Amino acid sequence: TDNYEHDFALRFVENDQDVLEEIEAALKRVEEGTYGQCEACLVAGRSATKAAIPKTRLKAIPYVRNCVDCERKREELSI
Repeated sequence: TDNYEHDFALRFVENDQDVLEEIEAALKRVEEGTYGQCEACLVAGRSATKAAIPKTRLKAIPYVRNCVDCERKREELSI
């Protein structure tokens, strides 16, 4: 139906906007020299080397902010 298609299209655009914002944030981290470091690990006081996000994760999601463990914890808290 038209309403369903309209809602679907709006969600799609919203998701695209979220991804663009994450990409912009990743580019800022590149400029700041913190790209590839887990934000949650750094907040927890881990060193930059211990906060490094694995390259395989960065290749899969180049704009990712957190390592897998920290992202899993974040998602569990938001449920």
